[in-house]
Amino acid sequence: MNEQQFLGLWKNIHAIFGMDGMGSNRLEAFNSCLDRVSHIAPEAGDFILERFRDFDRLPLNMGKAVQDAYDLWRSRQKRNRQPTENLFKRKGCERCIDGYIYASRTSGGGYEYVYPFGCGHCGQGNDSFPEMTREQLSRAGYVIRMPLESPEVCEIETSCREY
Repeated sequence: MNEQQFLGLWKNIHAIFGMDGMGSNRLEAFNSCLDRVSHIAPEAGDFILERFRDFDRLPLNMGKAVQDAYDLWRSRQKRNRQPTENLFKRKGCERCIDGYIYASRTSGGGYEYVYPFGCGHCGQGNDSFPEMTREQLSRAGYVIRMPLESPEVCEIETSCREY
């Protein structure tokens, strides 16, 4: 979701509670939410807005409330996937390969192990792998290690090492 799309959602959420989302004190909150919602799919906007209609008052932590609603939307999208859908077709976003991000961590014995993670940006990975964004992996101590088969992804990530 880009800034303009989120601004529209922001205004609509505030309108539900009879508030102006563009007041000076609300603009600071809007700006603090931008990083948290940049990965949200724009098509989830209507669902997120409906979730806010269920609230009695505007949440204090808007970024978390929007993220929680988006997570619920994504889980319902995965649950509604057709069982005949080909799960091995090319999918994903510019930050992953077929819905997976590969990251490594050095063990106590000094060996480096590479692990696959479901892409937390697009959510297209298999449910059996933990789903994380690149930022979450970095904060958890992993180093992004994308395979050679996707040089366009390595151009995005400066810490890529080609195998």
